[in-house]
Amino acid sequence: MAIIRCPQGHHYDDKKFKECPYCLSIDRAEIPNKDEGAMGASIGLFESTIDRNPVAGWLVCIEGPEKGRDYRITAGKNNVGRSWKMDISIAKDPQVLRADHACVIYDAQENSFRLVPNDEAESLLNGERVTKTVLLKENDRIRFGESEFVFVPYCKADRNW
Repeated sequence: MAIIRCPQGHHYDDKKFKECPYCLSIDRAEIPNKDEGAMGASIGLFESTIDRNPVAGWLVCIEGPEKGRDYRITAGKNNVGRSWKMDISIAKDPQVLRADHACVIYDAQENSFRLVPNDEAESLLNGERVTKTVLLKENDRIRFGESEFVFVPYCKADRNW
């Protein structure tokens, strides 16, 4: 692990990222060079929470390299993969595809959750291989690679956004 510093002053691991992950999502022209700012002043960048989709449910890892971790499910498509760019990033499981291993969809109008498998990757639901889109129910067990998850909906019959 080699921690390096980008031209804007952020520290990151160059073995994990080709470019500074902090600078990727912001316009670099808007950040002044550290030498141009007031003597060592820090610039805080805050992500707006106004437009963020509220949580609709979770996947809770009960087995595998990230055991004990939870993953938020929001309205719409939630792509599953190892990459940090995925909505549900299972970074420590080498058997999970880097991108689009599967997809969990929350449909707010129907107030339902679905698991959409990728033909190139194995996904199991309650021990059975998933070959087509299936409806998820509370406490379903989902397996991607070496990791097993319990599905926990926040939005259900008596509660939704």
